[in-house]
Amino acid sequence: MAEISFKLFDVKNDVTIPESVVSYELTSEVSAACDGLRLCFILGGACPEIVKVQAYNGDKMVFNGFADKQCVSLSENGKTVFIYARSSAALLVDNEALPCQYHRPSAAQLWYNNAREFEFGCALPSLTCENDYYVLKGTSCFGAINNFFSMLYPTGIYVDVDNVIRAYEISSEVKTLDGCRVTKAGYVINRSNPLSQIDYKITASEKYCYHLKSKSAENNGISRRRLINLSALPLWQREAAARQTLEKSLEEMYALELEIEGYADFALYDSVRVNLKGLCENSVFLVYELVRSKGRNGEKTVVKLRSQQDGGFINYVAQ
Repeated sequence: MAEISFKLFDVKNDVTIPESVVSYELTSEVSAACDGLRLCFILGGACPEIVKVQAYNGDKMVFNGFADKQCVSLSENGKTVFIYARSSAALLVDNEALPCQYHRPSAAQLWYNNAREFEFGCALPSLTCENDYYVLKGTSCFGAINNFFSMLYPTGIYVDVDNVIRAYEISSEVKTLDGCRVTKAGYVINRSNPLSQIDYKITASEKYCYHLKSKSAENNGISRRRLINLSALPLWQREAAARQTLEKSLEEMYALELEIEGYADFALYDSVRVNLKGLCENSVFLVYELVRSKGRNGEKTVVKLRSQQDGGFINYVAQ
């Protein structure tokens, strides 16, 4: 496996390549719009103001983003530079979308109105909606696209290293841990977050008489409900918003965290069959977070996985 290398671009687009890397941490997460990079290195000369950061695994770019924070410190060991960067999706997160009502929009239209001006490409599946879609005040450009897309598709969106917006796809191939040296493993059952029911109303004056129940949560002995007011949204968005709230609460009920020596070749939404005796035997999980890092103790990959949950949702109306 090739070493992870970095290119740093200053305001004049001149390149600095840090050679004495002290540590790095590269984080990707399904629920986060941006990947994050923490980089620490020793530099002999002056350090320019860094604007853009790229990371490579050999010749393959694995991170492309912008520097949010840069710290330079002096000690007896020399000059140390720390940089925190977010991937290019930060442009869509930091800019607010225009509040508006779309009539029968498509995913392509949402991209055109919210991402094209920032020079992002679009490789989303062709999705259209026969209803109106509302973008509320305070929604980011990323959220305007992702909220619409994830209501019609099993997954959300992400921005790749080439600045193209894509949809997450659950891998059809089931990977294994063959060839991986697992140095630590932990299995967590979290019963504090899952909800069994969402009660919501669709007009401000009425009661919370619309209900969405999870039979799987109920069968697992969970009795926890939330009341939400969805009167500001059109009908189809109300049901989708209630479902997303319930689904999100169930996501990390059964989770597995693996620490693997070196750079493990996994991606978000990979299906992984885990067979760890006494912990998880012959179970399939989905990757939802990756943390690749290197420090004094060498290089490692932390893979966080969760089991796919069939919520067994039931929607009904009752006073």
